Amino acid sequence: MSTIVGEPQLGFSADKAGKIGIVQTTEVQKQPSVVDRFAGPTHWLNNRSYHRSGYGGHFYASVEHAYAAAKTDSDTHRGEVATIGPPKEAYEYGRQVELRADWDTRIRYEAMYTALAQKFKDPELAGKLEASGDALLIDGVTNHDQHWSDCHCEKHFEYPGANHLGRALMALRAAKRDEPADHWPRAAIVGTKDLVPVQLDWMRGELARVLLKLRLEHGTGILMSGMAMGAGVEGAETASNAGGYALWAYLPYPDQTAGWPTAWIRRQEATRARASRTVVLGDKPVGSHRKRGLRLDFDRDRLMIRDANVLIAVHQRSTGGQTATIVGLALELGVAVVTMDPVARAVVIAKY
Repeated sequence: MSTIVGEPQLGFSADKAGKIGIVQTTEVQKQPSVVDRFAGPTHWLNNRSYHRSGYGGHFYASVEHAYAAAKTDSDTHRGEVATIGPPKEAYEYGRQVELRADWDTRIRYEAMYTALAQKFKDPELAGKLEASGDALLIDGVTNHDQHWSDCHCEKHFEYPGANHLGRALMALRAAKRDEPADHWPRAAIVGTKDLVPVQLDWMRGELARVLLKLRLEHGTGILMSGMAMGAGVEGAETASNAGGYALWAYLPYPDQTAGWPTAWIRRQEATRARASRTVVLGDKPVGSHRKRGLRLDFDRDRLMIRDANVLIAVHQRSTGGQTATIVGLALELGVAVVTMDPVARAVVIAKY
């Protein structure tokens, strides 16, 4: 991904290819931060930082060691991991052991959370994690890990990583801060563009009400919009005008508005200029490559729900399509969903 304009980044540095750039403004300084690499000042978030962790009764020099030990049921192997020095060597050792049953489907997530929880028993580290507030934590890497991290290498540049490590850290932070399960600092909006005027009027009124309710009752302060024609632009405009919201614009590719009606282009450009953070998934124009454009549109929505706590979906609940698919993916990730049905004129909240 390519972040064009962003908030203050904790531990951020541009990669050598120069694909990720940050522009900061005085106005942006007031907004919540993003940590998009666990390096430098935020290396303490990295699994390879030398901070004691543990698993299965053994203690290890890092989370990387503990996670490697968790891959096997062998107490001998777990003891051997404890004797390994560099975290990278522990990682390599873990790749050679016979994996436990159900490792890929369930146990690896439990093991990672346990290892992180052990690490952050350290009072100083726990204090730093809690002090990160509602910051979005993203483990940006270039080592091709698209499961635990989000790789920015040439091969994976246009494909959002799952960032399971960042999500686990945010879940642990929420637990340490004793946050309610419905604390949702970041909302995303997706939805249809095919609305008749009366449906548009209903959506605008309900969207203002939903955003107010989210802000007052759930601590939501950021709206992420894909800036697509229809619900995307409408939602971004409403949030920008509502007060109390920062707008994050997630664009699928640079020429997103090619072929749009002039009025929609102007609305999108005017609203996008008010965004405190802009992410562009594809670094090259799509042009006539329709298949690539559709894929980037879909992946842009996947990226938003990865980073969101609650999804606002504007669509007819009884129909299929991309929005319905994104709703299903959001629920699988544990992201709450507020469905706004402009046909039935109904608002429904679903959690997990």
